[in-house]
Amino acid sequence: EKDVNSMQRYDNAEGAFSQAHLIMRVRRDPYSYLLRVASVAELLMFLEALSFLTDNDGLADRFSISGTIFLAMVSLYGPMADALPKVSVVTRVDKWHLYNFVLLFVSNIENLVAFSLRNIVNKTAMEYTESLLGIVYLVFVTKNLLWFIQPLRDRDEYTEVVAWFEDARDSYKEKLLWAVDRVLPWRRGRERPPEGRKRTTSQKNWGTAGNAVRAATRIRRLSLKNKAK
Repeated sequence: EKDVNSMQRYDNAEGAFSQAHLIMRVRRDPYSYLLRVASVAELLMFLEALSFLTDNDGLADRFSISGTIFLAMVSLYGPMADALPKVSVVTRVDKWHLYNFVLLFVSNIENLVAFSLRNIVNKTAMEYTESLLGIVYLVFVTKNLLWFIQPLRDRDEYTEVVAWFEDARDSYKEKLLWAVDRVLPWRRGRERPPEGRKRTTSQKNWGTAGNAVRAATRIRRLSLKNKAK
């Protein structure tokens, strides 16, 4: 076997190789799906919390919210399943959608139970219970969302975005301190704590690779600024 890089010419006429193998490494870009489908689905899931705040006597009103959201989620899942590559395993997207459907189904069951118990349980106690169940529902929806987007932390773009936000935060912090010093002159003589010593929690969780990518991103940004000057 012999490796041929992209700068060398493959010539089968010389008989050096009987066959050639082309290996391509591809990686899916999830941001288009997250923006067009996942964001809309999450908004619908959060809107479902409104059904917990509806009057217990209005079963039709409750099911008009839950049923409409359920049908909208089904209409989103169909084109998404056709657009994504067909694989023989259960993907993270499938598990995320399935969990959302389970939460919607449980919410519909809760609407039915609340309507059945409206004349048995005290109205004030039922309202507090409905509010508590709505909060629990939002907690599970949020946990499902955080689990779904967790792999984004392992991508290089995540570290670059976090570095950009930290740079923007430091820039606005400097501008705010400058404005405060102009408005409050007696603060100018105070010593400011040295920067760069304290590490944030996000920096501790990045690891060596994440910090290296973050440093390289900042160096590249500084070099681009110097070239622009």
